[in-house]
Amino acid sequence: MSKKRIAVYPFSEECMVFSEHNDLISDEYIFAEAASPEIWEESGRSIKTSEGEYVIKTSPSEFESKVDILLVPEFEIAKSAERGIVSKIIEFVPEVDEVIYYGKFTENNKQKIKDKCEKCRCAFSDRRDISAGIDFVTSEQEIVVPDVPVVAVAGAWENTGKFDVLLSLKRKFMNEGYKTAVIGSRGYSDIFGCFNYPDEVFASDVSERIKPVIMNRYLNQIISDSEPDIVIVGVPGSLQPLTEKYTNGFGITPFIAFQSFVADFMVLCSFFGEDDIEFYDETSKMCKYRYGIFPDVYHMSDMYIDVSESNEKGKAMSHTVYKERTVNALEKLKNKSSTPVIDLSSDENIDFVFNMIIDKLTGDTRVVV
Repeated sequence: MSKKRIAVYPFSEECMVFSEHNDLISDEYIFAEAASPEIWEESGRSIKTSEGEYVIKTSPSEFESKVDILLVPEFEIAKSAERGIVSKIIEFVPEVDEVIYYGKFTENNKQKIKDKCEKCRCAFSDRRDISAGIDFVTSEQEIVVPDVPVVAVAGAWENTGKFDVLLSLKRKFMNEGYKTAVIGSRGYSDIFGCFNYPDEVFASDVSERIKPVIMNRYLNQIISDSEPDIVIVGVPGSLQPLTEKYTNGFGITPFIAFQSFVADFMVLCSFFGEDDIEFYDETSKMCKYRYGIFPDVYHMSDMYIDVSESNEKGKAMSHTVYKERTVNALEKLKNKSSTPVIDLSSDENIDFVFNMIIDKLTGDTRVVV
């Protein structure tokens, strides 16, 4: 069976995982093309697709080769800015066999894409609507502890490298011969051979009391069906509010996730910070008392939030720093925190964390190669 060629539009910074981890993309797909709106900084950037070096286009109409699927990723954008992106998607629909949708467009704009697909006999697949498919009595409260180790990868805030770290750990465990099941924190996790979160976890019409039970049954069903040696769970959302003004969900979704399983090891992806030892100490305590586990290791990302700019513009404004600043900040923190703080964008440090996990689980007969 021939592989289906995928184009990603609109391609944002979060979509760099398609380039950096294209070896983990499911065997049925090839990441072939990408485009970003001209005003986005990703437009014109050089990346690597499954077929080699590639320059990101400004519109799907500029794609160099035939593609089978247009993938619309999840991304945050002002509602007023949707129109231009949606019009380019609609314009390109006749050129593909399927639109795979993970977006967050308004219902009206989403329906416009669906209508165009129907008119052109192009399949429309809404991957955000995935049910756990678990039958249980809603009065059930028991959490069934998984019979294999669970590694949790969580984030202090969004865009701190959580999904990237999760895929790097997946690759490492697989390369070391471990059968690995992964529940991803992104909507398009399934494209990378991971399981998506069930829609019920995010649904407003499902009781918060029931959501941990649904997630627990879902996790145990995956373990029963896949028989993995280890499970890696990406925890969606932010663990805590940034300030009273920038709450980002109050950490409710992570709370639900951590009630559904007992984590044996936790990687926490954090902001960029220079010599901010108090942040790590306080965050570790918060994790223990709110989520039941101390972080075993921190990943310092290159993302920071400018509070002054955020207050001025009325929304959380994030920026990235140069690699050199991250290296210098980590050097200042070395040996100051009781929990290792490192940069997990390197293979060397992924190896280090892999060994930490194995060392912590040594003697646990659940881990077998």
